[in-house]
Amino acid sequence: RRRRSGSVGAKRMNVGVALLVVLLLLALVAACAVVARQFQRDRNRLEERAADLSASATRLRAVADAVTEAILILTGDGQVTLANRAAHRLFGATDGTLTGCHVEQLLPAFRPGASDLPMAGSGPGQAEVAAFRRGGTSFSAQVDSRLVADGEGRIVVVRDMSEVRAQSAALLHQTLHDSLTGLPNDRQFREALLARLEVAAARRAPFSVFLLDLDRFAEVNESLGHGVGDRLLVVVAERLRRTLRATDVVARLGGDDFAIIPGGSATPAASARIARQVLAAFKEPVTVDGHALEAGISIGIANFPDHGADTQTLMANAEIARQAAKQARRGWRVYTPADDTSEIEDRAVRLAELRKAIDNQ
Repeated sequence: RRRRSGSVGAKRMNVGVALLVVLLLLALVAACAVVARQFQRDRNRLEERAADLSASATRLRAVADAVTEAILILTGDGQVTLANRAAHRLFGATDGTLTGCHVEQLLPAFRPGASDLPMAGSGPGQAEVAAFRRGGTSFSAQVDSRLVADGEGRIVVVRDMSEVRAQSAALLHQTLHDSLTGLPNDRQFREALLARLEVAAARRAPFSVFLLDLDRFAEVNESLGHGVGDRLLVVVAERLRRTLRATDVVARLGGDDFAIIPGGSATPAASARIARQVLAAFKEPVTVDGHALEAGISIGIANFPDHGADTQTLMANAEIARQAAKQARRGWRVYTPADDTSEIEDRAVRLAELRKAIDNQ
């Protein structure tokens, strides 16, 4: 009996141990399942985060590529991690080799470890430095550098100063030149006249101002169209260039109005010689689109200081002389007070105003 009872107890113990092992295994399986589900959730979140980061990087590159200025994004030690298309074009690296290179290969004066770029007097974070393309050629670059938000990298914007200067020169040329003929425009002429007045006043050196226009330009526009009129003006400008000297200033003020400031001192003989040369240049008809056009010229001349000591007076008196030459069909005329009827008219107006004021008292 004792043996039987011992055997039964052992069997019961074995069953209990087996149950315990089964329970432990079930718990382990359940724990593994929980861990597996958590791992899958974490993996899904990481994949979603990676997809978001990839999309953000794609959007960032798309935005950077849309910018016309060269942009470099650097690590803290100066490695290029992103370069937009404009940067690849600027540095001659169309194969995408900018990524991974060190910024000092492109901008030797750039010091990522320093507090900022070398200063060039153009404000914080800006400098004009030498830059090198991948092919070895150099150019002058304006570099604008800013730390990124976390301070672990830097955004660098690079501009080719030769292009900037060319654009500035082109803009200045447009500002100071007539778009049709390429001659100096009214603004540049008046600036030149003012400068000449200052020099002439200081040196007491006389000079002349010529105003001229075409006698029948309105008829050309009305009968043949503005296109023919414009091409006529271009030919007139070219003939004036060929006739006058390099020291003479010739400008188109607008419409068919042109102006000249001859170089050198003004004398009656010199003014007459230049006027005759200009008139002689237009003796032959001007051929435009198969039309032989008679480009008659009327010239008015005013001399400093006899006919005015400021821009407005000289221009006004040259205009009076031009109108007198046109009316007399003489080709050219030097200003004389006898041609000026405005002074008599102004005097009559002032006298009438004075009488009216007296009557009202």
